[in-house]
Amino acid sequence: MATMKKIPKKLTEREVTAGLKSLHGWHYLPKQKAISVRCEMKDFMAVIRAIQKIAKFAQKAKHHPDLYLTRYRHLQILLSTHEARGVTEKDFSLAKRINIKGAN
Repeated sequence: MATMKKIPKKLTEREVTAGLKSLHGWHYLPKQKAISVRCEMKDFMAVIRAIQKIAKFAQKAKHHPDLYLTRYRHLQILLSTHEARGVTEKDFSLAKRINIKGAN
């Protein structure tokens, strides 16, 4: 018999807003139902190192962000829990681990 995977509780917009107060540079994107941060790094390789670091955290947490590398040194990270169709504590937990430098 297959076990049902427990779906994390989707946070309300109010809960998301409150949680963002402890995350420098992160914002709520209501249309995407995600939290996001954008950063400008020193150079291309700094972005690649950041992505590798994020990948390790994400793999360990079994929670994978959307990562966008643009203009050779700009990185945007989006976190959302797909099965909950919105932001959950899993997103905040991973965002705290990421703690990216250069966030704006």
